[in-house]
Amino acid sequence: MKTAIDRFCGEMRRLCHAERRKDFVSEAYLLTLGKFINMFAVLDELKNMKCSVKNDHSAYKRAAQFLRKMSEPSSIQESQNLSMFLANHNKITQSLQQQLEVISGYDELLADIVNLCVDYYENKMYLTPIEKHMLLKVMGFGLYLMDGTNSNIYKLDAKKRINLTKIDKFFKQLQVVPLFGDMQIELARYIKTSAHYEENKSRWSCTSAGSSPQYNICEQMIQIREDHMRFISELARYSNSEVVTGSGRQEAQKTDFEYRKLFDLALQGLQLLSQWSAQVMEVYSWKLVHPTDKYSNKECPDNAEEYERATRYNYTSEEKFALVEVIAMIKGLQVLMGRMESVFNHAIRHTIYSALQDFAQVTLREPLRQAIKRKKNVIQSILQAIRKTICDWETGREPHNDPALRGEKDPKGGFDIKVPRRAVGPSTTQVCNSLYMVRTMLESLVADKSGSKKTLRSSLEGPTILDIEKFHRESFFYTHLLNFSGLCNNIICNVINRQHFNSYIKLTITSRRQPNNTKMVRFLKQFSPLFRFVRTVLPFSQEFQRDKPPNAQPQYLYGSKTLNLAYSSIYSLYRNFVGPPHIKAICRLLGYQGIAVVMEELLKVVKSLLQGTILQYVKTLMEVMPKICRLPRHEYGSPGILEFFHHQLKDIVEYAELKTVCFQNLREVGNALLFCLLSEQSLSQEEVCDLLHAAPFQNILPRVHVKEGERLDAKMKRLEAKYTALHMVPLIERLGTPQQIAIAREGDLLTKERLCCGLSIFEVILTRIRGYLDDPIWRGPLPSNGVMHVDECVEFHRLWSAMQFVYCIPVGAHEFTVEQCFGDGLNWAGCMIITLLGQHRRFDILDFSYHLLKVQKHDGKDEIIKSVPLKKMVDRIRKFQILNDEIFAILNKYLKSGDGENMPVEHVRCFQPPIHQSLASN
Repeated sequence: MKTAIDRFCGEMRRLCHAERRKDFVSEAYLLTLGKFINMFAVLDELKNMKCSVKNDHSAYKRAAQFLRKMSEPSSIQESQNLSMFLANHNKITQSLQQQLEVISGYDELLADIVNLCVDYYENKMYLTPIEKHMLLKVMGFGLYLMDGTNSNIYKLDAKKRINLTKIDKFFKQLQVVPLFGDMQIELARYIKTSAHYEENKSRWSCTSAGSSPQYNICEQMIQIREDHMRFISELARYSNSEVVTGSGRQEAQKTDFEYRKLFDLALQGLQLLSQWSAQVMEVYSWKLVHPTDKYSNKECPDNAEEYERATRYNYTSEEKFALVEVIAMIKGLQVLMGRMESVFNHAIRHTIYSALQDFAQVTLREPLRQAIKRKKNVIQSILQAIRKTICDWETGREPHNDPALRGEKDPKGGFDIKVPRRAVGPSTTQVCNSLYMVRTMLESLVADKSGSKKTLRSSLEGPTILDIEKFHRESFFYTHLLNFSGLCNNIICNVINRQHFNSYIKLTITSRRQPNNTKMVRFLKQFSPLFRFVRTVLPFSQEFQRDKPPNAQPQYLYGSKTLNLAYSSIYSLYRNFVGPPHIKAICRLLGYQGIAVVMEELLKVVKSLLQGTILQYVKTLMEVMPKICRLPRHEYGSPGILEFFHHQLKDIVEYAELKTVCFQNLREVGNALLFCLLSEQSLSQEEVCDLLHAAPFQNILPRVHVKEGERLDAKMKRLEAKYTALHMVPLIERLGTPQQIAIAREGDLLTKERLCCGLSIFEVILTRIRGYLDDPIWRGPLPSNGVMHVDECVEFHRLWSAMQFVYCIPVGAHEFTVEQCFGDGLNWAGCMIITLLGQHRRFDILDFSYHLLKVQKHDGKDEIIKSVPLKKMVDRIRKFQILNDEIFAILNKYLKSGDGENMPVEHVRCFQPPIHQSLASN
């Protein structure tokens, strides 16, 4: 911790130096310093609340004594320092403030950080609840650090260096914020503990008692419902056209305006999720800091523990209902946005790319012309650096004949600049480096501070400054939106997992176990009566008379031992079995969004295996493979060919880890692939079943059979008239209220939203996995003959041929076969990699085992070579050949499903067949 404080104070000292006070400091750098301040505040409170001298220091001493380190003088001194660190509250804050106060002008730099946080919070320049609460904590802790012996925040306020009135307003609106995990903090505490608070107490309204409307979730529900209804309606319109019916325009046909609408819709959805999640977190934080009592809540008993008073008895029925409703809105909106994730991601990448290129190639062109013309070398170098960083020119390089590069005017006909349109968002490196550099350079152009006497802003024209500031403001959210899936799934919606309040559990009597209904998830279920089906005292209908059940022997009701044994024998066949029935149940339970999360996690596992363990094994095995392994001629006979291959692949056969770790990793990849395939098939069946069930109620009727002499239109009209009463939407539009009509239309719209319209999840999975096979070892070097490798063992299909040769060797009587140990997942993994690498046909022609099968089928010999029975091995080869052909057929079907009329024309070249060496001399 001392090292972190020293490093932070070193940066503060460097920036507060007299020679650098007027230098430009970017907002990103100031925000990073603010995150450091937030980290110190969180760690200090974490130490105050969670650390214990008796427990933590005793544990440290026991560990040190066990390691026999307490005898050293340095260890004794370290133990004493740790003891004092744990014993003193606010030790981190005190050390930080002491080191800051000796830095001249530190309050000015802290004022810049606080002002930046105020500006970000006021203009809602944040997206997640964590970012929002971090800005508030930096304001409070920054004011506390500034108000010391050498600095006074009230004097800075009088000089209009900071605005305490605005900060007081923020702290009054949001008095309690989450600190870390189960901890919360009152923002007014930073103000109350500052040095000059007592003589300026009357200036603060946030320190007075009283609840803010921000924590009354019931008052917020009207606005939340309106926002939810408005956004859901807009989202459903796009979802219906883009995802479900497929009637949306093709990606290449959409305009920039349409992409911008989808971009704004995605940003608005994330902001709503963030806003609602923050409100839930803030309400529950307020409740934890302000427990109820028997005077505020009559249902709270006298002996209620602190934990129960903070949770179970601290919410009214209306508040419970509102919390459940908000959490349901959050999860529902998250699911709907997740279904449009691919559409949103494409629009986000296209919009960001277009905005960057239009700004760099078009907007900055005129300022660059003026800078060159007026010989403003600094501005010229910055603008050229921005264009070189992010410009993607249509021709591959900047046009050399652009008059703006010479400071000249455009010709009368104008200078045409064609800005390309692509849906390629910045990579991780570009987001972290390029976008950050561009924003920083733009900020330096319009900043009020500069290293020289005259700022660069004064050299720019008014419209140029407005364009730069607008782009700088809009590009703030680019980094967030490029991580759309992560924000939607992992960050914003973690509010529903806030179930444990450990700090309050520690305050309770340890001899008594806490009931489940004190947890947040449990007591929220009580928002509506759990006894809704309790039998009433007053009968409203006549009691139904039931006949006495017939008498029967017990074995007819409960079965017999013999019958149960028979059932057990039948069901034992399916024990430890996982297949389509289970995956169908999983798909029903998880739905679209849940299956998407599962597949995303499986892809992460596959990527780590293919680019980690499996890649290392492939590199190792490629080194021991023979450099050249030709397929022997048929004249050698099948026994000779088997002995030849056994000798050539001796190192592979004897490799110890091949049948253990290597095959197991490949099996995991294959099983993950099979799960994705079966999941897609199960989802398609569920969707078709839902659509068929809903068809009569949506006026979707099947085509009827027509006999000779009958008219199809007449029979269809009779059928439509027959089912008119079942068509719900027109019926409710005619007889229902406006609210019922809206609900019916939305229900009809959402019922039609299904993905079984030609889309293939498995094809996308295979395409993603193909991107993981980017190492050169998978494909090998370019062939020397310019066509293909024939005898060289440098491609993966050759290595897989060797592996297949190994597991086709018959095992002993009491040994497990490869299929018993690893199942079909091993073959799926190998065939998938070969297919994705485009080596399928080469594998079929040049495989060692297949060649042995062909020769043995011709000569029919059966001998034992190297303890390997030839006939048994050939039978195993034939079995695996059939399995491989089935796998290749399935994979090729999905990989070619997207190819239709747009399939490219194959360019075929004819080559002279190679001549065998034995015939070359002749």
